[in-house]
Amino acid sequence: MNTMCDMYQFVVVVPVPDETSATLADYFVQHVLMKFGMCYLIVLDDGTPFKGAFVAMCQSLNLNYEILAKRNHKGLSVEHFHRFLNKSVTIEAEDRGMIDIFVHAGIAAGYA
Repeated sequence: MNTMCDMYQFVVVVPVPDETSATLADYFVQHVLMKFGMCYLIVLDDGTPFKGAFVAMCQSLNLNYEILAKRNHKGLSVEHFHRFLNKSVTIEAEDRGMIDIFVHAGIAAGYA
């Protein structure tokens, strides 16, 4: 789960074991809200395969959310991070010769 503060562009990368709304809510509360405080609005990408789980998470936590139009990646700042993340993980996987480094490379890219 990748979250980004739209004001400061600060990224939080949280590896989650599954994509159920209960798990997402638990990890979102633990790793985002409890560490950085409440947020006013969550912006979700309409094209994501996990959109339903994120909508259910927002509803269960009673958080405001908006869904961007499909393929409107310009309106979602975290998409820029995802491009950087994909490039970083690809370079790391090629350097190490294995694909099993996704989580570690993703967290390192979040700090970068």
